[in-house]
Amino acid sequence: MSTDETITVIADDVEYQAAADLTPPEGDRAWNATLTARDDATAYAIFLAGEGTLRLGDGREGDFWTLVHLIDTDGEEETYQVRIEGKQGAPFGN
Repeated sequence: MSTDETITVIADDVEYQAAADLTPPEGDRAWNATLTARDDATAYAIFLAGEGTLRLGDGREGDFWTLVHLIDTDGEEETYQVRIEGKQGAPFGN
């Protein structure tokens, strides 16, 4: 599930804005997401926090751990991403 809306990421008590590509859990696997930040400094700050909270526009929240910091250079513009894994139930879906 990709979100067209900007979501809020709270890491080290700082709020950041990002887009999110959210993947619901399958079987015993946790939910995960790829966050796309507006710049590398934001993506790196989220990654360095090690964990945080993702807040959707409707107020639902989910805690996560950070996994990988990426700079994607495949497209026309670089994108700054962080892959995350949820700590508990997904804050999205049914």
